[in-house]
Formats: sequence, structure tokens, C-alpha cells
Amino acid sequence: MLPSADEPRRRSRRGPVAAKCAALASILGLTGAGLAICTGPACTFDLVEPRLDAGTSTSSSSGAGGSTVDDHVSCLFGAGDEAKQAATDLAVGAAGDFAMVGSFLGSIVFGDTTLTNPRESGAAFIAQFDSACGVVWAKSFSSGVVVDPPPVVAADGARLIAAGSFQGTADLAGERLSAVDTDGFVIGFDPRGAVARVLHLSGSGKQDVLAAARAGPTGWVVVGSIGGELWWGPPTTDGGAPLLTAADGEIFVMRIEEDAAAFQQAWVRAYSAQGSRLIEGVAVDGSGNVAVVGRFQGTLDFGGACSPLEKADDEDMFVVKLDPDGNCLWAHPYGSTDKDEATAVAFDSQGDLVVSANFTLDVDFGTGVLSAPEGTDPQHNAALVKLDANGTTVWALGFGDDAEQHGWDVAVGADDAIYTAIGFESQVDLDPAHDGGEVESIEDGQDVLVASFDRDGGYRWGRRYGNAGEQSSRCVGVDAEGTVTVAGSFSGALETSAGTITGDSLSDAYALRIAP
Repeated sequence: MLPSADEPRRRSRRGPVAAKCAALASILGLTGAGLAICTGPACTFDLVEPRLDAGTSTSSSSGAGGSTVDDHVSCLFGAGDEAKQAATDLAVGAAGDFAMVGSFLGSIVFGDTTLTNPRESGAAFIAQFDSACGVVWAKSFSSGVVVDPPPVVAADGARLIAAGSFQGTADLAGERLSAVDTDGFVIGFDPRGAVARVLHLSGSGKQDVLAAARAGPTGWVVVGSIGGELWWGPPTTDGGAPLLTAADGEIFVMRIEEDAAAFQQAWVRAYSAQGSRLIEGVAVDGSGNVAVVGRFQGTLDFGGACSPLEKADDEDMFVVKLDPDGNCLWAHPYGSTDKDEATAVAFDSQGDLVVSANFTLDVDFGTGVLSAPEGTDPQHNAALVKLDANGTTVWALGFGDDAEQHGWDVAVGADDAIYTAIGFESQVDLDPAHDGGEVESIEDGQDVLVASFDRDGGYRWGRRYGNAGEQSSRCVGVDAEGTVTVAGSFSGALETSAGTITGDSLSDAYALRIAP
């Protein structure tokens, strides 16, 4: 359906739009205070080639209650109790195994493991699953771990790390560390969930680890902010020196390598930041180049060949690309006169970047203006943007209406197909140029929405799950076969062809897998 002449254009691009196709994959689950898992042939369905399955409720021979027919959900997992639980980050291996981290109050059950948080403040969890949503192991990060922002996770199937920040003396999945102020951590796990190596980043102020990504067969890149000095391990008085000394709030990017028992520093760089800023995502391409995204207000200076980024009032989003040694190749700000943010980034096989974002009012990513509805309280719309290796915008898509819509995460498959997790209320048109891309939430609530696009930005498919409660699709990943894993939180019920899972109270954590 083409927009009218006075309707804001929701899509701008360079080059031809590829032909559309339909397909999807994803993961999820939960029941009561325990868990629900559905796997096997009874959970596999043939797609009847809808352009968009908006979650029609019908009867189904698998699962309980109403379900979405032919939505390709292969397995579900969910856990929680009457308190609040949420999955906040996800890492998917090539074979479909996956790990997720999140926060929880009360207790949460993963298979034979019950994690309990006796405190009134949140604790964090990490859980490893096989490709059929079966729990392999689960652990908690209890006392002292900062859950806002929560820990992050990165993996490549054989290797897994969790990273974040903590205060005081913290139990980090069985490893006890003591912080100087707010310190950072990186923990490497073996396939059985045992802690294999630990990195403690300390200093004279706040050291926040905010994002992490795999970098080659033995490396990782971690990104965060520092307050004063940054030390590898606790500060020493025996003549040692900090890795960095920087002004409070500056950004750091560090590449580390791992051996059998420890992490080793490859390089670390600090970048000037004056004003507010938050790192939201990081990715590393096959050549070792690093992309970092987030939001900022004030001045960001990545040095080198890159001019400082400046925003005087409300926050803008930023995208920066660094070379394999941390030198700035290019850096771009994007935004309106209100609040905007880039939330995640991924590289494709050609070295192009795909960015998920939230924007208000009018934003031009370089291919024409995307417009979100104006009003006394401007609402966010979701954006999906592709930049080439030199930072030139290839295409930009916007999704939403006059309600809140958020682009939370993005992943790129082996065939360069793109998958994005969108938090939406009311309605979204994923393909404004054609019929069949419209999706509406149940009773104008928030539902889970996952959409796929081809490398040229052409719409492939979308899937919506939910009911009258609140459901969030916070993170997404894809394996080598094109099966998509989605995780987040929900209240009420999530209805799929593999069955319906029902939450207990405020919110519960879930993950679901959708076969191609």
C-alpha cells in the first residue's frame, strides 16, 4: 500500500529493492514458577506462505489453548514466579545452542536448577540451552552485580563470556570478587558452565562494562565507560600502572584474547566523552574492525581521522567504526531535536553494518527523511539502517505509528538476511510499499515482534506473539541454518503453534526458536 502524498515516507533507500519472500525462525517459553519446554516433530509446522502472520488465535493439536498456526516455532522456554524476571541479552551459536542473561527477583527455575534471590533488589542470571531449548546449565550473579544496565553475553558456540559491572563483594557465577568502587568483570565459561577464566577491571571510579562481542577464534571486544583509572585486576601499590587514565565518563574499547586459563590484553583505547553517553552495542567483522553504537549528548571525540561529534541538547544516536587496532575510521551522529538512540549493530559478510535504532520527529540517515508522529509528547519509532564499510548509508527503514515503537536488537544470518526485534504498541507497517506488511498488537498492548529483511532492505516476513498482556522482544540471534532465537519478558500469555505459555505475575523471562 503506497503512502498518500501528505503522509510521511516510511522508507528511503539507494538502489533496487529485492523481491520479497516469506520465512521465519525464533525461540521462547514459560509456565508458572517453573518452566515449559516444547520440542520435537509436534512443534514443527509448515509455512503456508503468509506475508505476515499476525498471531491469529486458532485451535492446535500441539501445546495448550489457542495458538498461532504455521508460525514455525520449534521450541519454547519460560521461567519465573510472582515477582519480576526478564531476559535482557542473548548469544546464539552456529549450531543453534544459545545463552541468555537477565535479571530476576524471587526465584527462577532452569531445568533442575532453581536460582533464588533473597534481596529486594534485582540479581542477574545466565543460562545455557541446547538447540531444542533444553537447559544445559544455569547460574546466578547475586550480591553486588549491577542489573541496570544488566550483564551482557557473547558466544560463538564453543566459547561463552558474560560481562558487566558490580559493587562491593559479588558472587559472579561462583567467582567472588571485591570492587574498589563500581568495577567491571568478564567471565569465560567452559561448556559445562564452570568458570574457566576471569577478568576484573577496577579503578578509582566507576568502571562499567556495557557491551561485548566475539572477535576471531580466541578474542573478544568489550566496551564501556571509565571513571579515572582503569586497572587490569585490583589496583596495586608495588609499582604497577593502570591500563588507562582518563577523565570521568570517557569511553573505553578493549580487545582481549583467551588462553586455557586466562584472558590476555591485546589493546585498549580511551575516547573523550563530555556530557552524557551510553554504549548500547558492539560488533566485530571478519577483519577485526569494530563497530560501536549508542547515544550521546555533548561531545564525543574518537580521535584520528574522525571529527568530534556534537549535540547540544537532547541525545542523538552515534555509529563509529574502528580499525583492528582501535583507531577511528569514521563516526556519524544521527538524530532529531528530541531523543534518539542506536541500540544494536551487526556486520554482514561484505563488511556492511546494520543498525537498529529508535528515533523521534524527523531523522535523515542519508537517504531521505524518516518521520515519526509529532505531538506534545513525541513518540519513538523503530528504525533499521544499513551502512556500507565506508559509512555511507545504503538504505534506511522506519516503522511505527503514534504509539511507542522501539528497535531493540538486530542480527545478520549466514546468507546476509537481517533479523530485528521490535518492541511495538498499536500497529506497525513493515512494508509500506505493498499490502501484507501490516501488524497490530492485541488491544493496543505491547507484543513480541520479529521481522526479517533481505540484504537490500526488502521485506521477507514478520511474526507477532502475545495477548492482552505486555510482551517484549528484547534480543534476537540467528544460527547457521537460519533458525532465529528471540528472548525477552512477558506478562499474560504468549501464543504460538508450539503451545501457549502463561506468566505468573509482573513479568517472566522467555526464549523461543523459530525454524526457517
